[in-house]
Amino acid sequence: MREIIIYRRMPEKGVSIKVKDSIFNQEEHREKLENFIKNNNLQKSGFETVIYHYDPDEIIDPEWMDYEIFYPTSGEIKIREEEINEKEIPTMLVASIIHRGSFDDIEKSYNKLLKWIKKKGYKTSGPAIEIKIRYKPEILDEKGYLTEIQFPVEKEKR
Repeated sequence: MREIIIYRRMPEKGVSIKVKDSIFNQEEHREKLENFIKNNNLQKSGFETVIYHYDPDEIIDPEWMDYEIFYPTSGEIKIREEEINEKEIPTMLVASIIHRGSFDDIEKSYNKLLKWIKKKGYKTSGPAIEIKIRYKPEILDEKGYLTEIQFPVEKEKR
């Protein structure tokens, strides 16, 4: 069963690449970001995070989305690239669910989380966040993937 929790997410500093592209093209953007990290001798200090900039009440077009790929890192950037920026994800209250397995059915976990948020008297207050806890695109068996889905939340005012 997918358990949902609310917790205060701590701030993270790192680097990100913002794109407006198909969500199915994430691999090429991920490679650019990983090459940037490698070329700058930065150390990854956490999991890959994808932030989807959309309203969860809208119908999305997966072929044309605003999103960014973020890695928490430590170290100093020496070589800059126009597409890649330093970023800090601030402290925030999030509702969270762990999705196990393929991305083909991740929508079920999103729907469960969004229904729970409303039912508990919260509302979303920021973009959807996916943290790739266990993910390797080169592995064909997706059963072992673990993805934490988060939405920043705040109590609904009545």
